[in-house]
Amino acid sequence: MSKIPDDPDQVVDYNPLDNTSKSILPFFNFEIASTPNCNMACTYCFEGDELKSKAKQKQENIPKIVQKIKELLTSESFTKEYSGIVLNFWGGEPTINFNWNKDLITAIRQERINGKPLNVRYFIYTNGYSYTKVTQHLDLFTKQEIKEQIIRIQISWDGIEGLRVDHSGKQTLNIIRENIKKIAKNYPDLNASTKATIQPDELLKLSRIWEEFYKLYLEITGYNSKFKISFSPTLNYIDDYEITEEYLFKIKEEFKKTAQLELQFFSKFQDSLFSWFGGNNHSDLLNKRSTNCSAGINIIAMDLDGNVSPCHGTLYSPLKQDFIEFSDTNWDDVNFVEKVQIQRFKLKPELNRMDDACKNCEATVCYKCPIVNIEQVAKEIKEHENQEKIIFKRTAPDDIVKNFQKRDPRHCGIYKTFGPIDRAFVNMKLAVIKNKF
Repeated sequence: MSKIPDDPDQVVDYNPLDNTSKSILPFFNFEIASTPNCNMACTYCFEGDELKSKAKQKQENIPKIVQKIKELLTSESFTKEYSGIVLNFWGGEPTINFNWNKDLITAIRQERINGKPLNVRYFIYTNGYSYTKVTQHLDLFTKQEIKEQIIRIQISWDGIEGLRVDHSGKQTLNIIRENIKKIAKNYPDLNASTKATIQPDELLKLSRIWEEFYKLYLEITGYNSKFKISFSPTLNYIDDYEITEEYLFKIKEEFKKTAQLELQFFSKFQDSLFSWFGGNNHSDLLNKRSTNCSAGINIIAMDLDGNVSPCHGTLYSPLKQDFIEFSDTNWDDVNFVEKVQIQRFKLKPELNRMDDACKNCEATVCYKCPIVNIEQVAKEIKEHENQEKIIFKRTAPDDIVKNFQKRDPRHCGIYKTFGPIDRAFVNMKLAVIKNKF
């Protein structure tokens, strides 16, 4: 098998993979904060300790949420773009508010539009710490509904012990690993996935983490081919840390080592494990330099009081009121759908703006959060008054906007280091495909 070269920058024969699919209308993501409370105490959680309260959604809120879902599903402007809604249960840990979640699902199922059930699917973000609480939710659905992906789940699992602990400080890695295995075995038709959050320091252990996901993959796929064991890490953007040249040199070696493992994995299983390799979009890998978040465009999130934010990451942000696009949108708003649609179209060009430096960047993946990361960005532009509002609202003079757009975020070095290795990997992957098929 070909090896990832010592100097991936020298790989120039690069061809994107074709990943064409049927053109169908997507589902719109409607995120509901079921509770900010959590049965774990992950140190990197962006929600903050002050939110780990006993607060939960109230019973009287259910009719309001159902009504807004119906308004979206009966809006002509909405149905032109979307085939239905995925209702995402978010927290804290949403599974600990089971009774309310069950009642909301029941209420939605009882509703009709022109005699037909609402086209709503369900998705649960869970830490997987309580097997019972997760399966309580799955058992609300028939085996056929599970098979048809009416319900899906995503379980947070980082692959190594570290910062995911319970309230006593106990490591949760092995508990969640065993729960994942039990869920996969007992619900063989369940479409589920894993998701990791990773500190930059943990990228130095990337190949080791990959091996842990590989072990779990081998265990799971023996009895559930639909449970996607994928190492899909999100870099922690909250904590303060420095990205040095020495660090970038070290992670380059880890990226190369992991690329080799991934290539061997693909050759054997025709599957992928580390989601970064192969880019975000196989049909346009050569030109795709950024993954622009669709917060507020294909996603809205609603808090305990019915206030709408661009995504779950902004529900608890102190800058929430500066999100002018959503600051006055609420479940009591008679113009709810109109406001959501208007603000979607306002946000779309803003989130797709890309300066020349980004257009020509060597990165193949780039996970920028244009909303949650505002706080960090704002700290770096202290010389300007009202910097938080300037960044998001784009009301500043052009020179300030340009300076913001040209800034080099601390994660840029990581993604730029990864890019050439990713290109080399795709070339090798194409060679494997050619030789096999």
